[in-house]
Amino acid sequence: MQRPDSALQLPCDQPGCNRWFRNLSGLTKHKRTTHPSFKDPLNPEHEAMRTEYVGPSGRLYCNYHPGLNARRCDELGQFLPANAPPPPRAEKSPDDWAPYRNWLEFELADFLFTHAEMPARKIDTLLDIWAVPLIQLGGRPLFTNHTDLYCVIDSTRTGDVKWDNFVIRYTGKEQGSEPAPWMSDSYEVWYRDPHEVIHGILASSEFTDELDYVLY
Repeated sequence: MQRPDSALQLPCDQPGCNRWFRNLSGLTKHKRTTHPSFKDPLNPEHEAMRTEYVGPSGRLYCNYHPGLNARRCDELGQFLPANAPPPPRAEKSPDDWAPYRNWLEFELADFLFTHAEMPARKIDTLLDIWAVPLIQLGGRPLFTNHTDLYCVIDSTRTGDVKWDNFVIRYTGKEQGSEPAPWMSDSYEVWYRDPHEVIHGILASSEFTDELDYVLY
């Protein structure tokens, strides 16, 4: 067989194929696409494996793990029937404004922090003025000061998982006579519990039939 182009150095070794390629990557892509090589999906030692073909071409298959089969169970680890419906989700009460005590606290925090973007000193002034008539009438201020307001905002949950935070700083030996500023600064790290976040993702109906829970 004569090569059609001197730049084509690598022939396809499949019987009946006359294609040549300039580089190994082109040859590899051609063989995987045009001449896919399938191993025996069910070896004798893996008879318990469940094999399914996937994808529109029908050329790919998955050998699913015989033991880690993602059988559904309840929170106590008891297996459920295959057609068992998921447990009902706990709906939040329309009157539950936690961590705010009521609707008014939430609306005030949302207005001051999100819409007005009021500075801390002005927030304190507004809350002090508002507190006078409330206390005279036997009531209590919505927030003591801007620090109280910010603490409540920071404890607000995003979805079903609340934010937590911690402070870190460099504790090693400072280098040189003028150490870098970051060596003496403190940094606040905000995070949400990854376990709770993943639990929420798996419980979301938006991912129904979108995740493959079985190893393959």
